[in-house]
Amino acid sequence: AYRCLGDLGPPTQRSQALGERAAVRLAASGRQAHARGDSTGASNLLERAATLFAPDDPRRLELLPTLARTLREAARMDDAESLLADAVRAAESADDPGLAADARVGLIDIRFHRPCRPPPSG
Repeated sequence: AYRCLGDLGPPTQRSQALGERAAVRLAASGRQAHARGDSTGASNLLERAATLFAPDDPRRLELLPTLARTLREAARMDDAESLLADAVRAAESADDPGLAADARVGLIDIRFHRPCRPPPSG
């Protein structure tokens, strides 16, 4: 419904509230899917929630490490690594050391488990 309202014109207070409610519900459903081991479903739901929250919304930032874990579990390593790098930067900018540490640990884990890449040429 939120996307349909967006197609009809510029965002209104009503459509933004609808998007926020949808993001909260999608995030909760995504966390439940992750808890039961459904990484594909969880990543789908959490990605949709992350796109509905405002980029600077603390709830979006809080969601990113969990989303990255689901992406990793779904073998989307590049997406997970990129998201975690963004999460570290955003958490540091938001002065949230706990969240920055969580994202950093996830980033280290992904980089540790990746096969060695040849050094860039040039």
